[in-house]
Amino acid sequence: MIWDEYFRRPGSRNNNPGWFGAIMKNNYFRAGILTALALLLIYTLTELRRRQRVIPVIDSPTNDSLEFVKTMGLLYYERGDHSNLAQKMSAYFIEHVRSRYKIFAQSLNEDFVKELSYKSGVSESLIKDIVIQLNRINKAAPFSDTELIALQKNIEAFHSKE
Repeated sequence: MIWDEYFRRPGSRNNNPGWFGAIMKNNYFRAGILTALALLLIYTLTELRRRQRVIPVIDSPTNDSLEFVKTMGLLYYERGDHSNLAQKMSAYFIEHVRSRYKIFAQSLNEDFVKELSYKSGVSESLIKDIVIQLNRINKAAPFSDTELIALQKNIEAFHSKE
């Protein structure tokens, strides 16, 4: 070590620059290596972003059963078959009461009105009006369009107050 440091020039630590230093001395090689490094950097940066296919826009599913009910209701209403439509509305309302409130009444009477009012929180007078209309439907009496509209409004009022 002592002899090695004696023969070196002052201020330089290593006289042998190595293979990379020898290449970098030549201007053409330096330009080629720097260009290759720049292209490699650009390629790496552009390929870093995640590639994926375009996600298609999916429409939210429509409630076809509701559309079907509306279409059938309009069909019955236009045909003037109000009794049949009122029977279907009655069956739908009673099924809703059975599935939601677990009330399995054989007849629509005062006990049914009180129990449904207690469980649903809807006033007894509204439920009594609906029950009177449903009992009238079950007697197979002809049903007018004004009575059908009144039944629909009462059922909608019941559903909105639940």
